[in-house]
Amino acid sequence: MPLISVINNFLKFGLNELKLCFRVRLTKYLYEEYLQAFTYYKMGNLDNRIANPDQLLTQDVEKFCNSVVDLYSNLSKADFSKNRNLNFCHLTCGLVAIARN
Repeated sequence: MPLISVINNFLKFGLNELKLCFRVRLTKYLYEEYLQAFTYYKMGNLDNRIANPDQLLTQDVEKFCNSVVDLYSNLSKADFSKNRNLNFCHLTCGLVAIARN
């Protein structure tokens, strides 16, 4: 049982690292686009429809990164489980068990 908890914590750590790296790169890119050609000035001073655009941008990037990493986690876990189960069937019953599934 302790081995499973170590593996789960390692997977959570890896997903959090992936989320952080993705968020940092996406935030840098979007802020570079946002700060060029006076876009920041135009949104802040000339157009009052959006309040705190920099804060909204940061929050939206965080939500987007959480969603993308959760999607990646769910897809990769399903693939990992399928491969693990096929390998277990192969080891216990041979190739006949895999062919019947």
